[in-house]
Amino acid sequence: MKRLLIIPALLVAALIYISVDRGAGLSTWMRDRDALENSTDQIAQLEAEIVRLKAEVSRLESDPFAIEQAIREDLEWARAGETVVRIPSASDSNPRFP
Repeated sequence: MKRLLIIPALLVAALIYISVDRGAGLSTWMRDRDALENSTDQIAQLEAEIVRLKAEVSRLESDPFAIEQAIREDLEWARAGETVVRIPSASDSNPRFP
């Protein structure tokens, strides 16, 4: 009879140890799973950025006006006689003055 009680007691002790031990067990698995999920999301974002940048490189290599446009946007330049209209983004606005 005592032998039959030892096995469940050992299982309960092992489960308690796994749940409490921070270096191994369930908490480590959950932390690693979350890190993997975050890394997978970041990889997807970076791959989308690569696709966007490759399309931009292709456009810059094939369209001569695209180079001028990119330079003008980055340096905020305008040609003589042009009027530049800047529309502030929502993050640039002051909440006290809509």
